[in-house]
Amino acid sequence: MHETSVLGYYTSQVQATQDSLGRPSGGIGCLIKPSLVPAHVIQRTLNLIVLNTKQLVIIGTYFQPDRSAQVEISGEDR
Repeated sequence: MHETSVLGYYTSQVQATQDSLGRPSGGIGCLIKPSLVPAHVIQRTLNLIVLNTKQLVIIGTYFQPDRSAQVEISGEDR
């Protein structure tokens, strides 16, 4: 996988995962305008990214179709 860049934005991401078969799963990307920097990653897991900017907290998550939101938020293993 590769890092993504978008002109005029800062990026923070969690890369998708790839099993031996099928297409990649998951992956989260946050594009942050320069007016919100500095931005610091507070937490990053396979399906969650939390960023603290100078004005707000950004939470991005990927909910797998076969899992509940409660499992993703609690961080329970598969």
